[in-house]
Amino acid sequence: MAGQNQTKSDGLTIRQIKAVQAVLECPTLAAAAEAAGVARSTLHAWLDSEPFAEALGVAQAEAFEAGLDVLKGGTMKAARAALALLDSRNESVRLRASFGVLGLALKIKETADFEERLSRLEAQLDARPN
Repeated sequence: MAGQNQTKSDGLTIRQIKAVQAVLECPTLAAAAEAAGVARSTLHAWLDSEPFAEALGVAQAEAFEAGLDVLKGGTMKAARAALALLDSRNESVRLRASFGVLGLALKIKETADFEERLSRLEAQLDARPN
């Protein structure tokens, strides 16, 4: 059992590292505690500790980025499918596809405009004397 309490270079024990993974994979903290082999009260105490909370935040960010990468891989297929629906024989499908494509195009334009405005404001702020 002593091996499970060894500290890794990030300051977490092997049990805590297992708990971080369990929190990412399980639907509830109770299920995560069970999967990690620790009491719920222990998991809650770890969640209140800075090293564990920081490690969990990093792991959650990495998992989110990995999920985004998977979604990015499907964007071309999704775009082609949406555009193909514009040629559907069903008028209702064509109309919904049209609104979907136009809505996404508008969102892309709004985002690009916002990013441009933000960049200009940041440049203005950077140019100000301290």
